[in-house]
Order: sequence, then C-alpha cells, then structure tokens
Amino acid sequence: MARRVIWLKRAAQPSAPEDRLLPQMSPNGRTAHLNHARHYLTVLARSNDLYLRGGEFVSAAIALFDREFAHIALGQAWASSEAENSTEAGRLCLDYPNAGLYVLDLRLDAKRRVTNPSEARM
Repeated sequence: MARRVIWLKRAAQPSAPEDRLLPQMSPNGRTAHLNHARHYLTVLARSNDLYLRGGEFVSAAIALFDREFAHIALGQAWASSEAENSTEAGRLCLDYPNAGLYVLDLRLDAKRRVTNPSEARM
C-alpha cells in the first residue's frame, strides 16, 4: 500500500525562490498564479502517469519532472500560501502530493517531503 506524502515544507531560508514571488498579489496576479498552479499540477500528474507506465517511460517521466520542478514547486507553494484564503487554492494544495505521489517520492529527498500534515505549510 502506498503512503500519502505531503511535500514541500516551506524553506526556512528567506532566499527560497517561492518567497520572492509570492507576496502582494493583485486580483490579476492571483488569477495568474492560480492558472500557473493548475497547469503545473497537470504537468506533475503527467510525469507521475509516465512513471507508472514503466519501462522506457520512466526516463521521460524523470526528465519532465526535473525540467519542470521549479514551476511545480512554485505552483504548490502558491497554493499552500493561499489555502486559507481560497477554496480552490486549498484544493490544489491537497491535490499536488497525490498527483505526483510516486515521482515525488522518487525525486525529492527526505528533507523536502513531509509526512505530518501540520508541518506541510510552515
């Protein structure tokens, strides 16, 4: 049985890329971030689906994940930061770990994965 993993504990370092891009969003900025988060959730899911197909698809899954990880991480970080203010962002925040369950487990080290949901949005 697969374990659920909640990922991307917010970095304690102020130099984390998502910290520079998230503050002070206008309504148009919120829409853009929401669209970005939705899109990269589908990219993450696609990577996970390729991985699950196995064989020659595993290398394609890893390449896709590695190429798009910075955007995936920003989408998840935005959803996490807006989860209390937006039902849709909250849903996205919950969807990210499930969409990439296997590829996240494969590619993220233990420091980036969080198993305690109360730590997921620190």
